[in-house]
Amino acid sequence: MRRIVWAAVLLVALTFVSFVIFFIVPANPARAMTGPQAPPERVERVEKMLGLDDSVPVEYARFMRNLVVHQSLGRSVRDPPAGERHHQGGRARSRFSTPRCTRG
Repeated sequence: MRRIVWAAVLLVALTFVSFVIFFIVPANPARAMTGPQAPPERVERVEKMLGLDDSVPVEYARFMRNLVVHQSLGRSVRDPPAGERHHQGGRARSRFSTPRCTRG
């Protein structure tokens, strides 16, 4: 029983440290997803979609639920939120990304 309690304490400690490293320490993930030139309204909309406007305990609880239920550490900042995609040229494209030059 003692080992189970220590394993649970260790799990919470490790997940909290990883939560802090990935979600609290870096700059605004919504800004990273939208880009430095995005208007503040778009950044706020993405923050709301990602749940970044919630308190830290609420965000940590969501992180733990996603980790346990979905085995997910969260969304990549390279992937735009689902509500911020549109189709262009037959494939999904982010409204946040800039057009890239391709060799033809």
